[in-house]
Amino acid sequence: MARGFTFLFWGLIFIFVDVRIDRFEIAPDFIGYALIALGAHFLWQYTRDFRKAQYIALALIPFSLLAFARPPPVPQVLAIPEAVLSFVMVWILIGALITFSEERDRPVFADYMRICRRFYAGIAVFAFFLDQAARFEPEKAGEFLHFVAMASVVLLGFILWVLYAMKQEFTSGSAVTSH
Repeated sequence: MARGFTFLFWGLIFIFVDVRIDRFEIAPDFIGYALIALGAHFLWQYTRDFRKAQYIALALIPFSLLAFARPPPVPQVLAIPEAVLSFVMVWILIGALITFSEERDRPVFADYMRICRRFYAGIAVFAFFLDQAARFEPEKAGEFLHFVAMASVVLLGFILWVLYAMKQEFTSGSAVTSH
């Protein structure tokens, strides 16, 4: 179980954080999708949603590899389907973590993940519309880019903190208290 949480932790970092030097991505998404698929594989027996997240993560690897290997416009054509699949994968993954926590009578973790899910949906929808607006007025959309980036980093940090706490509690058997 601990390995599953660890793979999910690192996989989310790879897909949420885009570090680039020129056009080269240091932490490519396909590695993140592979890590999430592996983490979900280790956890699928606890809830079916981990299996769903695993399959979607595996389906996302070719999209990401193509975007990584090919220059535009090929990645632009695949950007929307990849974004939609990625959103669905994270949504299902968070749902799996909610179910996992509820079945182990840990409502605090389930509540934290519900909060994450709501913020994730809000940020994803806002980022999508911002991306669409950037096609018409890039300079105005750029003003909101910092907000989306900071909100994403805060959300990722919260999700990672909850994942770490879940891993600690569920693999060591100790109780985590909320304040």
